[in-house]
Amino acid sequence: MKARYIFSLMPLLATKVFAAENETFTRVSNDCTDGILSSHDWASGNGTLACGSFIELVSVEALPDETPDGALQERQACRPSRSTYYQHEVIRSGTWWGPWKKASGCLWCGLSKAQCDLQINWSYTVGRTLSAGFGVDSLATITKIISATPSLNLGFQWTESRTEGGAITCRANPGEPASYWAQYLMGWSDSQSRQVTEILNAQCGSRYSYGSWLGIGRADWPLKGNGAQNYGCSAGAAAEC
Repeated sequence: MKARYIFSLMPLLATKVFAAENETFTRVSNDCTDGILSSHDWASGNGTLACGSFIELVSVEALPDETPDGALQERQACRPSRSTYYQHEVIRSGTWWGPWKKASGCLWCGLSKAQCDLQINWSYTVGRTLSAGFGVDSLATITKIISATPSLNLGFQWTESRTEGGAITCRANPGEPASYWAQYLMGWSDSQSRQVTEILNAQCGSRYSYGSWLGIGRADWPLKGNGAQNYGCSAGAAAEC
């Protein structure tokens, strides 16, 4: 008889609210996790992904049987076992605008009587950053969770690095410099991990124990998508040349 796996994962309540004028914020609830895990066929794959969590089956260990020959008796619907799972969870995410950064060198308009249209080449790169103590071994899983969960990715592509560049025309007054500037939308996420153990008895009843969460890791991500960037020319003193 196929064992039925039933989880009871407590919804995680955030204790800290991040707020700023240029920041949007979301908090994920795990209300649907129980239903998905209770019907998941672990024999067909080692992961289930929903509601901001990824749970993988790490190992299954047989426990001492109640019959000498190990055969299932009528009163035994399941073989006793101990299953170990590992849970990664993204508990909250949001967006914020990075600072304006100079993305080009400077070009100068000559001392003519008219304004100049200057052809400026530009390039700008921004990368992902991780807080001290972030579990790097969970990074691929955290990326997968965010990508698969609309309430976490907020409609953007969360990337390890973003590089943009090209050529642009900026206008400057006679005798003044011009430069090109870029600003990118960033995403932040808080995640944590823990071990979950299930003891399955001969009557197919499960008892669960939960390890401690291993601390919250913060990651900042460059985002891609509509409205995830601002660009502009600066001339004169604002060009910072």
